[in-house]
Parts: sequence; structure tokens; C-alpha cells
Amino acid sequence: GASAELRCPPAGDPFWERPNVIVTPCRGTSVQTNDKARNLIFDNFRRLDSGEPLLGLVDKAAGY
Repeated sequence: GASAELRCPPAGDPFWERPNVIVTPCRGTSVQTNDKARNLIFDNFRRLDSGEPLLGLVDKAAGY
């Protein structure tokens, strides 16, 4: 098998009819991942507003 990132061919292009091609969206996320990210962002806005420590901070000194 192989994968490739490309722009979608126009409607009617023979590419869409190929039986050996599976087309998936160019996304590395899911609805659940988006929900978790949105909840983290909103929670951090609330925490920032109330003076609480933020979640998910990056520690540059630790290298990540």
C-alpha cells in the first residue's frame, strides 16, 4: 500500500472511480480530539480569569 497527500481532483476525474484508491480527509484529529482541545482551552480561559494555574503548559527547560 501507499499513501499520498494531494489536492482533491475535480469532480468527474477518473481518479474517483479507481477501485484500489481510498480517499480520506487530510485531518489528524477526530470529533473527540476537537472536543477535548476545546474543553482544555475553555477551562484554561476560566483558570486564567480566576488566577488558577493553567493546564497543559509546555516546559521548555525540560525540552518539551
